Amino acid sequence: MNRMTMSILLQRIGQHRQRGWLCAILLGVGIALLAACSRQAEDASAKPVNALAPAYIALARGRVDVEGGVQRITAPRDGVLAKLGAEVGDAVRPGQVLALLDTQQAELAQALAQAEASQAQAQADAQKARLPLLLARAERLRQAATAGALSEDKADEADQAILELKAEQRISAAAVATAQRRLAQASVAVDLSTVRAPVGGRILERHARTGENVALHAPLFTLRPARPLVVRAELNEALVDRVKTGMRAEIVSVNDDKVLSVARVLRLGEMFSTTRLVEVPGENVDTRSVECLLRLDADSLRIGMPVLVRFLP
Repeated sequence: MNRMTMSILLQRIGQHRQRGWLCAILLGVGIALLAACSRQAEDASAKPVNALAPAYIALARGRVDVEGGVQRITAPRDGVLAKLGAEVGDAVRPGQVLALLDTQQAELAQALAQAEASQAQAQADAQKARLPLLLARAERLRQAATAGALSEDKADEADQAILELKAEQRISAAAVATAQRRLAQASVAVDLSTVRAPVGGRILERHARTGENVALHAPLFTLRPARPLVVRAELNEALVDRVKTGMRAEIVSVNDDKVLSVARVLRLGEMFSTTRLVEVPGENVDTRSVECLLRLDADSLRIGMPVLVRFLP
């Protein structure tokens, strides 16, 4: 009952004082109620402003990410981008062809390397076939020289021819090995002309167009793997001991304080680092933080979105 109601009651009681003992009782009740209201108002005003407990025990800035991070798919070699097999928004399977580089130069190099390898091997085979003949001739000449039918010089020349052939064989073997390595390298270049998805997921960005010259490691696609969304939060060093693995948290918009999702703490980092998620880019922040990874319940948030994390007790 408020003061206005009490005032009206007292006025009516005053108007009917002539009614005797009933008016006196009502007057006493009104005075008692008015005193009680006054005490309640004094008690309410005496309570501290921060008497209510906070709704969360720690607050941190964070960004939405995907578990393991997004993947940058780059060009495996220099070349011309001949064909694209995926566009932004496409869902892709592991091993799916995303792009093809022009293979003309790579195939030409492969053909030349194959020809060099074949020539080197043919030469080695011919030398190998000559060796038994030289060995047999040298043996006959040595026997003839021993019998006195031939000079020792002829036998020595036959032995020298064998030594020279064996040296040529070693050179040919090295040439064959070199040619085979060149062929393998050229074959790899042909194989590298096909760019495949390393994991299943969805294409977020395409960084090149058909017909463009791309360099080794130039970005071609940004791929979001088909994994759950997470939040990477920077937990201030003063709050680290308050947060534990498995704790629940609210993910809040930095613009309107709207709760976007709930999350659960997966793990805390094992080392401190300089805080990076600041209000103003380039602002000098002299505080340290630990990365806190949280698993999101919702899968509708955008990767890279800045958020606030409110850790619940």
